[in-house]
Amino acid sequence: MSKIARLPIIVPHGVDINIVDTFIKIQSGSSVLLYPFHPFIEIKREGNALSFELKSTLRNRTVRSIVGTVHASIKRAINDIQNKFTAKVQLKGVGYKAVFANNILTLSLGFSHPVKIAIPNTIDIKVTQNTNIDISGIDRRIVMSIATSIRNLRKPEPYKGKGVFVNDETITLKEGKKK
Repeated sequence: MSKIARLPIIVPHGVDINIVDTFIKIQSGSSVLLYPFHPFIEIKREGNALSFELKSTLRNRTVRSIVGTVHASIKRAINDIQNKFTAKVQLKGVGYKAVFANNILTLSLGFSHPVKIAIPNTIDIKVTQNTNIDISGIDRRIVMSIATSIRNLRKPEPYKGKGVFVNDETITLKEGKKK
């Protein structure tokens, strides 16, 4: 088993955890997260601590790493349900801007048309200075999938430094062609 998964996760006060088949339901107030986990893993709750064990007799590297991944995902989910996870997206380029209205994010990224992205109700978006977007929510997976889908529209370009950057991402600028 992975070294990190040997340590139990202490569940803080105010967070309820229910384990059903291969899903773990994490709830705090009205916020609910549902995380799947691998059937090779058995999660036991003892008081306010979660412990992880392998059901499988296989002890290969892949099975052991799955336990560590599930442990880290559940620990991050417990932290994210208490404190919302935030991703910062920055648009760099002439004419690049973002507008958020009625759960639709409209991006001008140098295409011949504006790009519109529908945002779920569980995600909060704030646009500041028309080029900075703060995406926050209780589910890290959804927040980062929205941020990466925005980034994939205009990946950072290494010659002029234009594009969409996520979470203080930096690129090394290349030198252009010399005459």
